[in-house]
Amino acid sequence: MKRKNRVFGRGTLLVLMFTLISCSHRKYERTVYIVSPDRTHSITIITNDSIRYIIDGEHENTPDSNYVKLNVGNAPSIDEDILICWDIEGYEWKLVHQALDIIENKLDTLSFYYDAELEKDERGIPTAKNYRGDNCTTVTLYYNLGVRLGLEKGYNIYPEGSAIVYR
Repeated sequence: MKRKNRVFGRGTLLVLMFTLISCSHRKYERTVYIVSPDRTHSITIITNDSIRYIIDGEHENTPDSNYVKLNVGNAPSIDEDILICWDIEGYEWKLVHQALDIIENKLDTLSFYYDAELEKDERGIPTAKNYRGDNCTTVTLYYNLGVRLGLEKGYNIYPEGSAIVYR
């Protein structure tokens, strides 16, 4: 029994699919609000294509101050964790959003704490243990297949811990 020669083999098809997914990835827009359980603090996350703003308070547009501007176009995975603790260590909130390029930080550093890296333990290993308390939350932004293929704009949101999240 002879095998027919195929124009597109499995390898070619996989490379084509990967290229389509990679080229379309990160073309989205979304605004998400994260509110502390006691409703005294809030954070707005505005994402437009490869630029993300993390803003103190609830906003529909980017204000002149109290925000961090990030480049998320080079984020390495299909999901991103945002770790937040409310009213901790003298800050209204502390937030870690890993492995992103900071373009501009206009936060009031006496009231708000932002970091692009988790703290490290005594062995030098990143740990989220300081963001697992009663007044903390982790919000995962997950880019589903429709977003990666460019068929949808946005991302799915999976909160865990104490926060109110809405769009």
